[in-house]
Amino acid sequence: MPIWMIYALLSAAFAALVAIFGKIGIQNIDSTLATTVRALVMAGFLVVVALSLGKLPLLNTIHSKTLLFIITIDFFINKCYKYRHKNYSDFKLWVQS
Repeated sequence: MPIWMIYALLSAAFAALVAIFGKIGIQNIDSTLATTVRALVMAGFLVVVALSLGKLPLLNTIHSKTLLFIITIDFFINKCYKYRHKNYSDFKLWVQS
């Protein structure tokens, strides 16, 4: 079996675990708060990985245009999340009435 197939299977297994634990663990918490906590944990993990791989000195090699695109993409992802969350909340209110 090729190594990429093993990685793909592991990735699918971990994605399934994320969905399962997400459903079990965040039943009585606001979804925005849960997403915020998960984002902070992921950011901390990524900083640790970047430090351990010695990648932080490469931050100054990012061109301003690339940084602008990264920030813009993040902005639009956040807007999509807020829009989806807002519409879902409106839908729940409509269903309950």
